[in-house]
Amino acid sequence: MIYTDGLVRAACPEEAGVDTFALRDFFDELKSKEYRFKNIMILRKGKVVAECTRYPFVAEMPHTMFSFSKAITAIAIGFAIHEGLLRLDTTIEELFADSYSEKLMKKNEGITVRHLLNMTAGKSVSLFDNKEKGKWLESFLKSNRYAKPGEKFKYISENTYVLGRMLAKVSGLTISEYLKPRLFEPLQMNIPFWEKDENGFDAGGWGIFMNIEDMAKLGQCFLQNGVWNGVQVIPEGWTEAMTTPYTRGLYGLDAKNLGFGFNTWCGREDGYFRFEGLYSQFAFFYPREEACIVINCNDIRHKVIYDLVDKYFPMAFKDDLPVVSDDIAEEFKESLKTFSYNILPVSPRNLATESGLNDKFYKMFPIKAATLLPLSSTYMLSAKPGYINNIKFRFSENYAEMTWDEKNAGKNVICINLDGKRRISRVNFGDMQVHVLAYGAWREDGKLEIQFYTMEIPEVRTWVVEFNKNKIKIKNTLSPNLYETLDNKYRFEGIKTNFLLDIVAKISNFAGNLIFVGTPLIGKEKNNSRI
Repeated sequence: MIYTDGLVRAACPEEAGVDTFALRDFFDELKSKEYRFKNIMILRKGKVVAECTRYPFVAEMPHTMFSFSKAITAIAIGFAIHEGLLRLDTTIEELFADSYSEKLMKKNEGITVRHLLNMTAGKSVSLFDNKEKGKWLESFLKSNRYAKPGEKFKYISENTYVLGRMLAKVSGLTISEYLKPRLFEPLQMNIPFWEKDENGFDAGGWGIFMNIEDMAKLGQCFLQNGVWNGVQVIPEGWTEAMTTPYTRGLYGLDAKNLGFGFNTWCGREDGYFRFEGLYSQFAFFYPREEACIVINCNDIRHKVIYDLVDKYFPMAFKDDLPVVSDDIAEEFKESLKTFSYNILPVSPRNLATESGLNDKFYKMFPIKAATLLPLSSTYMLSAKPGYINNIKFRFSENYAEMTWDEKNAGKNVICINLDGKRRISRVNFGDMQVHVLAYGAWREDGKLEIQFYTMEIPEVRTWVVEFNKNKIKIKNTLSPNLYETLDNKYRFEGIKTNFLLDIVAKISNFAGNLIFVGTPLIGKEKNNSRI
């Protein structure tokens, strides 16, 4: 056994009662279906039995967790209830009546911590609510009601943001500040970055960044009913409260899903439950088998991983398995190293063109949505980037450097690898810092193709750059695309896709690409002395 940062690595899967052959088939099918995970870790009986990081990603890098964040916020609320700061029946009016009008409080009458945790608050915040305005709590309070509290389930991320604001009201701390001594430090987790509103409050329902190791630690602790290294970390009984299905008969994306607890999908007879975030950020739990699977990913096709996980687990968890031969064990370990994205192959250099481009600045036509940050992360930011401008390239022997400006990002520099090596650049977008790995290759038509892998964020952005005398034109694509995202949204909400919805998704994808992604970026050379 190998100990690393509090996690134990099994010498082989059978040591923890996991079938190597089932694991091999699971990973083979992930590859055949081209499921775009970044990191996967599988644990049983407190031991890591398999882990895989797809090249060019790095296991140590944190990743945005989207709605997986909701489970972290729910854990924070469990601490607050345990410490007497909140109750499940604490209402919004109790905490915010001194800050808002009686009329506005009347519009939120009866909404409790319990309703916010199980998505039955009855409030309908618009999907297109502009997070850049900064008044997130006020926006929630002013939103319309679709039902009385407790009557109907509706998955609204802002419910969880409000829980964070309630916690801040009674503790004086943000969620991450509150959890630091209670959860993150006891589990020896990295203190995570959490996206915030303009007032400094954590988003709560989205925006926490975690690496796969910390996801596994959290999962293992939760699986053990909140115990870590023999110490009760998460308050006793709270994991059971979170995984009790308070609402049943829900959405249809996962056909076997039966209910929703406190920010947790649960309700199957075998005790299975999961934490879930957009673009396949998952923790799958099997309490009877003492096992969990954690994944961070940039694949919007949740149905693919649901079906594969159900096909191989918990079947792969078996006690008293014979240990496989060394050859088979080594073959399985080596197979996990073969997962890679389709990195641009190294191409012949266009030295004459490169020499003429060095240090030229291009003033870009202003486009609000023009950003290098993937679309999935800009949507909910309080300080959105955009308006890419002042692009400059400088080519050297093995790589090029690209410099550019953006709103709420300032000036950044990215290394574009032209030799196939992995050099990672640090980029700032407002208070968010991410790492970008870029690969470039000259095409036969004289255009420069660039792949941008944002290590912490889903989606791979590709530019095809055309240089023409003193002008530049950039064609921009994003994967996964908006069509896949919309299809997943329909399925998540239990809407059966049909020909008409498929047409709507394709039209929306086309329009969205024009507005947010695919509009060509056009610029003209600018005198360096004026930059």
